[in-house]
Amino acid sequence: MIRRIQGSAALSICLACCSAAALSACSTGTAPPHLTKDGGVSLPDYGDDGAGLPDYFTPPPDLGQPDAACTLGTATNCGYCGEACPPGQETSSTAPVCLDKKCSIQCKGEYYDVNADPKDGCETQDDLPVHDDATSAYDIGKASDCDDSKSATGVIPSDDRKHLISPVDRLNGRDDWFKLHIDDKFGCIVNAEVKVSLTGLPTGASYRAVAHWVCDDGNKQLAADSKLGNGGAQLSLAPSTGCTTMGDDSGTLYIKVSKESGTHSTSSYSIDITP
Repeated sequence: MIRRIQGSAALSICLACCSAAALSACSTGTAPPHLTKDGGVSLPDYGDDGAGLPDYFTPPPDLGQPDAACTLGTATNCGYCGEACPPGQETSSTAPVCLDKKCSIQCKGEYYDVNADPKDGCETQDDLPVHDDATSAYDIGKASDCDDSKSATGVIPSDDRKHLISPVDRLNGRDDWFKLHIDDKFGCIVNAEVKVSLTGLPTGASYRAVAHWVCDDGNKQLAADSKLGNGGAQLSLAPSTGCTTMGDDSGTLYIKVSKESGTHSTSSYSIDITP
């Protein structure tokens, strides 16, 4: 196909071809435009898609476009392609994550970001193994109603992060459960008095302690005692232990300590039990 350009347009094209740039381009070996008999100029047909254009008409590569394989909103391509979240934060306790195209972190396992500082990741681990219900309660051991007091300690870390395993939200961490079996010996009486000391915990957080007794005879659960207090307080519990009128009151004491609201903390609390 030959395209014809008449008049002043043809003259302009001829002048352009005589310019230094055009002469340089023509040196590539591509045929220049030709004059027709009637004074027009014929140009080669390069096709509708421009595939036949000579080298000097080829546009430069597009360097500003993102990689076609990049998916934004991921931990490796968060707000833009190549933005990793955050660099170096993939550890045994912490996972990088992109939330709403902004870099953040999530906590693995039983780790917590108590200090809310993403630079050191999820820096605090809960006491293990997890003992957040009666079936997994931390076993303090055995005692008799004639023995001296028994004690235990615990910690309830919490944070504002999302966690990778359930429970995902841990504003108040996990509950702590403990158990102590107490034998009713002749000549002594089972009291199972419990004191929970919150003296090392922040006053801006509230905690609840609950204690109940499960009788060996018939596995019967008796009435529980529950107390609520802020950090710095001491909570005294005296659950019912009267399994029988005159018989054996042996059983297992269960204690639950939970955070209900307020400031996150890595500090510990203590429990003292008088059998």
